[in-house]
Amino acid sequence: MKKVIVGHNTTKMEIGDLKNFSNFKRDALGILINHLEDFISAEITCYLYPIKQLKKQYNIVIEENPKRGVYQLDENNVIIIPKVYHNKDIIARIAFSIKKPNVSIDKKIFNVLEGAISKNLSRAYIFGFRETIQYFDDGLIEKVIANYFSKGYYNPSRIIYLLNYFHKLRTTSFEGQFFSTGMILTRAGHAFGEKHNQNRSGKAHALISQQELEGHSIERRFWFMVDGKQSYFLCNRSMTITHLFNLTAEKESEFNYINSLTLSKTLKGGDVLLRIESEKELSVITSEGIEFIYQENKWKYRNYNYIEKLIKSNISFNESSYNHLIFYILYCSKHGISSIIWIPEDLQDVNIILKTKNRLFRNDINVDNRDYSNLIIRFLSSDGATIIDSNGNICYYGCIADLSKTKIKGVQGTGENAAGALSCNGISIKISQDGTIKLYLSPSCKIII
Repeated sequence: MKKVIVGHNTTKMEIGDLKNFSNFKRDALGILINHLEDFISAEITCYLYPIKQLKKQYNIVIEENPKRGVYQLDENNVIIIPKVYHNKDIIARIAFSIKKPNVSIDKKIFNVLEGAISKNLSRAYIFGFRETIQYFDDGLIEKVIANYFSKGYYNPSRIIYLLNYFHKLRTTSFEGQFFSTGMILTRAGHAFGEKHNQNRSGKAHALISQQELEGHSIERRFWFMVDGKQSYFLCNRSMTITHLFNLTAEKESEFNYINSLTLSKTLKGGDVLLRIESEKELSVITSEGIEFIYQENKWKYRNYNYIEKLIKSNISFNESSYNHLIFYILYCSKHGISSIIWIPEDLQDVNIILKTKNRLFRNDINVDNRDYSNLIIRFLSSDGATIIDSNGNICYYGCIADLSKTKIKGVQGTGENAAGALSCNGISIKISQDGTIKLYLSPSCKIII
């Protein structure tokens, strides 16, 4: 969905005017746009002559505030304006329009993106935009992640070191098997002590021998000792692991998957969770419920407050069923399970669009019944759509839509077309094997989470 608006040169201070810019346009611009699209899961439009183009299209007068890097047009559209600096002077600009429903809910990410792109553009300019790919590969996104949560708390270069360390840890095995593990980076280790542990929903245990991370190889047995689910290591700003932190058991009545996933009761201030669930996934979570997840060789940004708000505002479930539905959606996403969930508005009309449907036994199973969680996952992972009614009951599984009975055009049988067709009656959710989640409010309204 990317677009590049080239336009025509009518003024100075535009990136398209710069000598050797053609090198960047040829080698790196497409890579940069693709990384932004994958990272934010949004529609990206690039403007190479933003001074004129943004004034004409959005009435943005850049000269009135030349250092400004982010413009929020509305809740669904944000424009960032990275700059090329030379000797501290702005010599050119480029702009990116980022479109996605409720994309502006986290304003911090756009300031960090603009700053990181500006720094790398300025470095590339010094070398005549030659070999620019190195400035706009995965390293750029990792710089964004490091800058996002390090400011005022940590040294960004040490965060980059940790990300690289956990990339290696992700593909490390113990006794021939990959394993999950995790660590909480904190500058307030004292807050996990005896006097404060009730506020952190767990207990910290001092290690007999502290572990230095910088300059040391990975000790597999050591990392195997924490599972990244109930137990985590505590690491300070000096990259020294001092404690093991164990979460207290969660009461059934207090279950909230997003809170459990993001450790909302444990992470405070500048605390950051680094977690590995499998060899395919690395997750970095902040105390604000923001996750940066490395999955299928791509970094993705997720705002769990937004996901929770989106699900609750469009699906009429009780609180418990909400929490469990979100659990199953994110479980499928994180485990690479392709699935379609259909919540029809009128259950009586589902047969109109279905070729086949399956039901295993007479009794209904509700999504909030954790006794059947493994069975529900099997339902969701079977080929076809799983139908859930407005009360959270699973009605059918393995349902195949007859696309010839809908107005949806395309290749019959594809998951995208099926999910869009089902949203003619209610809401459908498509989870792809690469972890992407798409919410269909109607055939013409798709939201990528």
